[in-house]
Amino acid sequence: MWDLLLSLALDSSLPPLPTATVAPMPRTSLDPRSAGALARGTSFYLDEDNFQFAPRTDQNYTLGTGFTWEGDEGSGDDDAHPLLDAPLDGFEAGARWLGRTLLGIRTHGAPRPAHYARTLFATAFTPEHIERADIQYGDRPYAFLIGWTVRRTPDASHADRDRLAFWRSEATLGTIGSPVGEVVQRSIHAALRTLHGSDDPVDPAGWDHQILDSRLGVPTARYDLTRVGYRRWRGSPGVELMADAGAELGYYTDAHSSLSAALGWSASPLWTFDMHMAHPGLLAGAPQRTSGFEAFAFASLEGFAYGYNALLQGYGDWRSDYRFSRRDIQTFTYELRQGIVLGHHSVDAASGRRRQLRLVLEPYAFRSREFKGALARGHAWGGVRVLMSETFDLAPR
Repeated sequence: MWDLLLSLALDSSLPPLPTATVAPMPRTSLDPRSAGALARGTSFYLDEDNFQFAPRTDQNYTLGTGFTWEGDEGSGDDDAHPLLDAPLDGFEAGARWLGRTLLGIRTHGAPRPAHYARTLFATAFTPEHIERADIQYGDRPYAFLIGWTVRRTPDASHADRDRLAFWRSEATLGTIGSPVGEVVQRSIHAALRTLHGSDDPVDPAGWDHQILDSRLGVPTARYDLTRVGYRRWRGSPGVELMADAGAELGYYTDAHSSLSAALGWSASPLWTFDMHMAHPGLLAGAPQRTSGFEAFAFASLEGFAYGYNALLQGYGDWRSDYRFSRRDIQTFTYELRQGIVLGHHSVDAASGRRRQLRLVLEPYAFRSREFKGALARGHAWGGVRVLMSETFDLAPR
């Protein structure tokens, strides 16, 4: 497996993505890179215990939700993102220098123009017995994170390539420990009680003991830089394989690598579909009117080597009356995700408009135990995601 990860994710012999120094290909009015074309998309995801095809639990990772706005930047200055580019460019340049200096690996910079995704998200963690108001020593602390993430990947003009390698950059600003987590969980449980006409599920009573508990939450940040390798074998059904290796620094500080696969009929490549915060995947341009359905299954196995986890450790004793020390958390963890994707896409040659709709069903996801002790255990959940994207021509000004 490691040989495959290294060869896919770090092999500098893979064809480089085009950069600004490469002569551009001729563009038609239907090309997503043309001066008057914009590719835009939106998505919503919800991870929740009630979606899993297994006995439901309300512990550990209890909720994740987010809205994503995304799109391909244009080739000119009118659609540039200097505030987003500067920090991402700096981190990517530093990583390439380290790889070249320490490992002798020479990699190419991020392609331009790029694809950006901006996600407003929330994620919540709870112990097993949410009806208890006291601290549950030995179990996972309550923790709630709300954040804003910007991610950069190649744009839709690379969607027809069967083999490529690229950098994926991701930066997050947010807060840990606000009371929003308690409000959201209580609201969901109240709605479920009304629907079921029962006294279950109970309201959580222990949120006063969450990590970094604060009226407004404690500011936090994270940066992730990952090198991705991708291969596709076209057919009916087609096979796709993706591997990556990277590291993140901030409220999660770790090194990570993953191997992902897809089998079926897909309208856009696997690298446009992120396993954790789904991206719609924008269609490449086509010279004729096309439409069709897609259906494929995917699976992903990701491993982590943690140095720090603020959602378990906090910032020392500051604003955390219960937390784990570094020696009590697991250094090595893994996560398994699997599901199916159903969708429809269309391309109208007359108007240049391309549309894509996807429904993602994830009936089972699993995360290994994150801390040590008698109450440490792995946990499972399910998820559902709705994704829409559109590419269209802008009228001349």
